[in-house]
Amino acid sequence: MQETKIGMQTQDAQNMVLIGQQELLR
Repeated sequence: MQETKIGMQTQDAQNMVLIGQQELLR
């Protein structure tokens, strides 16, 4: 369960980075 939590946090971080990059490209 802890591993899943960490995995989700990593996924969220990656999504935030991708969103940030898309915002910069606009």
